[in-house]
Amino acid sequence: MTHHTLCTSSTSLDMIPFTLNSLFANTEITKMSNTLKLLNTYYKNVVPDTLILTPETVQSLYNQLMDINPNTATLGICNEIDRRYLKDTRLLKTLFKIWPDYSLDSYFPIKAPAPLKLDSREAYFLYKNSSLMWHPKSIYGAARRRLWAFCIAVLEEMLEDQSWAKNSN
Repeated sequence: MTHHTLCTSSTSLDMIPFTLNSLFANTEITKMSNTLKLLNTYYKNVVPDTLILTPETVQSLYNQLMDINPNTATLGICNEIDRRYLKDTRLLKTLFKIWPDYSLDSYFPIKAPAPLKLDSREAYFLYKNSSLMWHPKSIYGAARRRLWAFCIAVLEEMLEDQSWAKNSN
């Protein structure tokens, strides 16, 4: 696996954003709006075992997404990343939820093309293992590429400005 480094600053693994709005007091909100949405969604239902989001997790998922070749991939984004890392999977599903075209199903985040009259799960299995899964000229494939690019863009934003990772205490 290729390691893609966007940001090399290190941050303590025990840091967690306590008051999200206070973290962005000195940051231009418009630039960080996707990061703020992501963090609000990620920590929405905090329970004792909630996995703390760290720059290392963001970098790990970013590297894995950058390793996807949309010209040869035939499975969904989740199947292209290493799901042994629960933090990466949770972060990816959170990214899906803040994508403007989200299907409302984190397992099948791409909406089916309207003419097919299928739900997102049925559409996934229709396109799975076909060249149309990621094809830029198919409605479904183009949507998958947009989602992939969106995830990468948000992660880049988070790696460039890690103010979200600083402990407010």
